[in-house]
Amino acid sequence: MEKKETQATEETQVTAVETKLEALQQHIKDAGIGGVEFETIGDNVRLMRSFFQIKGQQMPMFVIINDTVYTTIQVYVLQDVADEKKAKLLPYLNDLNTEFSMLKYVVNNDHQLVLQCSVPSGNNHFDPAL
Repeated sequence: MEKKETQATEETQVTAVETKLEALQQHIKDAGIGGVEFETIGDNVRLMRSFFQIKGQQMPMFVIINDTVYTTIQVYVLQDVADEKKAKLLPYLNDLNTEFSMLKYVVNNDHQLVLQCSVPSGNNHFDPAL
């Protein structure tokens, strides 16, 4: 009787993060967008870093890609919100958050005003152009 050796083959699974990241990188390349950096934050998190330019101001922008059904976009609108201005600003930000449910304005612990947007991005429905 002849013995046949079976060789285990390693199958590499492409994760949701990698699928989304590849689609985003291809879109950036196809659109000719420059000034973009990518960073690995952990096993399941990738970060795209760039700047959002409005009226001559460059605001740091990040796209956070992970294995959830969302992709998060963050734009740092103001870098230093003074405590005395924060008290007056928060009610206005709450009104904006109520009016535009997909967008959230927050003042973080570093006194930065951050605009956040979570976009549904399931594996089969991720649209990097959006």
